[in-house]
Amino acid sequence: VVSLSLAGSPLAGPISPSLGDLSSLTYLNLSSNHLSGAIPIQLWNASSLQVLDLSFNELSGGIRPEISAMLRLEQVFLHNNMLSGPLPPELGLLSKLHTLDFGFNCLSGAIPSQLGDIKDSLVYLALDGNAITGEIPSSFGKLVKLSYLDLSNNFLKGEIPHQFGSLSQLEYLDLNNNSLTGTIPSSIGGLVSLTEVYMGQNGFTGSLPSEISNLKRLTILHIASCFISGSLPLEIGELESLSRLNLAHNLLGGPIPESIGKLGNLTSLSIPNNMLNGSIPSSLGRCRNLRIIELAFNHLSGEIPNELSGLVSVVSFSVE
Repeated sequence: VVSLSLAGSPLAGPISPSLGDLSSLTYLNLSSNHLSGAIPIQLWNASSLQVLDLSFNELSGGIRPEISAMLRLEQVFLHNNMLSGPLPPELGLLSKLHTLDFGFNCLSGAIPSQLGDIKDSLVYLALDGNAITGEIPSSFGKLVKLSYLDLSNNFLKGEIPHQFGSLSQLEYLDLNNNSLTGTIPSSIGGLVSLTEVYMGQNGFTGSLPSEISNLKRLTILHIASCFISGSLPLEIGELESLSRLNLAHNLLGGPIPESIGKLGNLTSLSIPNNMLNGSIPSSLGRCRNLRIIELAFNHLSGEIPNELSGLVSVVSFSVE
């Protein structure tokens, strides 16, 4: 048996240890069942496996160090279970690993720095929705092939490592809802492939770095509910692909820059609950695709510019 897929079958109870005896098995998909109990050690020792998908079950227990025996493993999906305990450092030995998704479990402890050793192959890493603590390892800066990183909804602390600037192929970054602090590093300007970034509900301070203007492919910028201060950088108008901008509930001050009118693809502008002052720029009327404009609970003054009357797609507009 080389391939076995029983996804969405009426399977329940523990995984049979005998699956580990299938020495030629390269593909195993038991996702979307009602499997429970710990993953048997025999399966962790299945050295021929290239794809392992046990997602959407009710599995418990930990991810064992014996996973290091899966030297041919390319994709592992264990998300949406009840797995607990720490991530074993031995994950760093899986040199062919392309995709690792352990999201929505009960995993705890720190992220092992050894994950940075999978630098030649790791493209997709999801650890969201767990109870992971500690800091983001600086070794992540070595994962130069990474295109997707989701660490949201954990208990991570500390600062974003400046080494993140090396991740030039990263397209999706989600750090939402952690306890991260410090400033957003200027090295973020090196993430030139980013299309979506979510950093809200953290303790970030300081101003938005002007280097953000390098992110020409960015479509979503979400850094709401932090402590970002300073003014909106003029360079924000250079984010020509931006569709959604959410900087709500921060400490931003100063005027809304006229350069915001250069964002022709913008559909949602959400910057309420800050300390912005001055008038609403008339250039906003050039953002013809706007549907949502949220500017309330700031210190804006003056009248609403006549130019905004041409924004015929707007369905929600709040300024007070």
